[in-house]
Amino acid sequence: MPNPRRRSSKNIDRSLTWTQPLLYNGKTASQASGSESSRELAERVKHLEELLAELQGAKSSSSNPSNLSSTGRSHASDTTSPDAALRGSTVQQNTAGPVTTQNVPLQDAAAEDDLFLASLGEQFSLAGPTSFAVVDETPLDQYQMSVDDLTSTAIAFAQEASMIRGRCYLPPADDAYALLMEFLSDFNSKVPLIAPQHIYAHMRHCYSRGDAPRLSWMLTYLTLGIAHRLRAMSLFSGLDDMTQADWYLNQSLVKLPSLLIQEPSLELVQALLAVSVLLQTSSRSRRAALFVSNAMHMLQALGYHDGQTLQGNVLRQKEQQYVFWIAFQMDTDMSLATMRQSAQSRSEIAVALPNEHDTDWWAGTSAPIATEPDGRFNLFTLYTSLALIQAEALENLFSVQSRSYPLSVLQSNLQAILLQLQAWRRRSVVFGAEVQELYISMYRSDIVHLIVLEATYFRTLYQLHAVSVLGTFGTKWDVFSGDSLRALAALDMTSCVADARRLLSLSALVAGANISTTWISVFAVTAAISTVLGWHIQAGESSVSALRDRDLQLCRGALGHLELAAKYGGDGSVASAVAVCRELLGQAVGGGHLQVREIECADLRQSWGCVS
Repeated sequence: MPNPRRRSSKNIDRSLTWTQPLLYNGKTASQASGSESSRELAERVKHLEELLAELQGAKSSSSNPSNLSSTGRSHASDTTSPDAALRGSTVQQNTAGPVTTQNVPLQDAAAEDDLFLASLGEQFSLAGPTSFAVVDETPLDQYQMSVDDLTSTAIAFAQEASMIRGRCYLPPADDAYALLMEFLSDFNSKVPLIAPQHIYAHMRHCYSRGDAPRLSWMLTYLTLGIAHRLRAMSLFSGLDDMTQADWYLNQSLVKLPSLLIQEPSLELVQALLAVSVLLQTSSRSRRAALFVSNAMHMLQALGYHDGQTLQGNVLRQKEQQYVFWIAFQMDTDMSLATMRQSAQSRSEIAVALPNEHDTDWWAGTSAPIATEPDGRFNLFTLYTSLALIQAEALENLFSVQSRSYPLSVLQSNLQAILLQLQAWRRRSVVFGAEVQELYISMYRSDIVHLIVLEATYFRTLYQLHAVSVLGTFGTKWDVFSGDSLRALAALDMTSCVADARRLLSLSALVAGANISTTWISVFAVTAAISTVLGWHIQAGESSVSALRDRDLQLCRGALGHLELAAKYGGDGSVASAVAVCRELLGQAVGGGHLQVREIECADLRQSWGCVS
């Protein structure tokens, strides 16, 4: 993982002056132990002289964009007003004391990211962030963040001089501003994780003070990481955006254990959910469930689920309400995918549902479909209502209690849930719009959110129809494994074909081997591929030629990206599912028949512990 401390020295203004002594082994040259060899001392002094020469000779720039992120790639930077430009190039030096607790040698400090985090671990205050007294109905422009706000008494934290003393890395203020705007407009407006004025306060605290609370640092890092994830899927993406997002994630993971022993708080829950978002959209996507479950239990400890303990002004209460539903959505979806019970029962929820017509300027934003008369839809409320259907499926079809239900009751429950899914599907115009129409009329970030929503829906639909075909109620089994995909492709999954085709068509709009949509939708996409290919193989020559050719093209494109992703992530379960899809594609192209016998399906049921 690249260390930004090594890379940012080229961006330092040549007017930089030193107000603190350079350190090695936590000491100045005058404090160094006389027992050290003269050769070692000479090498270190030479290293410092070379670094000073590099810093003093660096090219001057008014904005000093960091190599870690480039505002030139950001569409959000286009919205920045001229007044937001950095004024002057004077760099202020942070006055906080040097870090000596970990005694990290200077020449080693730039080598490893984990050593870097260890060197600044104790600099963060153990206290949580201060409470935010936000006046209700405060005009929006009062909370608009300017680069001048960030740079005030702060730029030294973004400079190599601070990093040499073991300080925490922050990008230049103009880069941070662009990334924050991308986070707010492209992510937080659809998934309202944190009120904009609150994340602004956290970031400003980190830029202006070296003793900012650990949670402020973590939320700042996670915000920047999510913004890089979003940028990786934009037309302005750089080769290193995914890498930089992972860098911010890894630094946050190092500090997370010490935060988990604190008293539960809304900010800690937000940090856990942000970590989950970054994990879920990476090659480590299966590791996200643990953090979401912890967040859900903390929300229960705070009492947010009963709707009576929401505290603060209207803004704060809405933030708590939104965070609860985000955690519920994520926990329920991950629980259904892995066939485990979720942390929160539906019957114990007394929190108001998100309002589909919410006029909050920072949440509930609807994405328009230009060609539809009423072409607006609210992604957040669609996610929430889908999560409630998923929760019902978990309780009525896959719980331990459901194992004692008669088959007729289970079949009735299944049909009721499928009808709810159909009603949910008809609820919004977005699901009836043509894919090309969506591509023309929607922002790219909105399309990404829609792909994830479609993947969540299709994964749920696929699981329910698999239960209907195999009769595996109340059983914990992986319907997305390679063996399951192969077996189900030979059975009647016709009810899923149209939705599978739509998911593949949408996924092709923002394709990539190592981007967020690939990792968060990988198992839904493999299920969609196997469903479409299985249908064509069973149809044989009766399959319409034009439709068959188009479907094969979609499957080839999706498989190419999935194969690269499986290789990159080193996930054996993904590789197995992709291999089965490649096998099915070969049979579909060659006009062969599915090599799955009924006895193999029976063996699969037995391995799941099901009764045939």
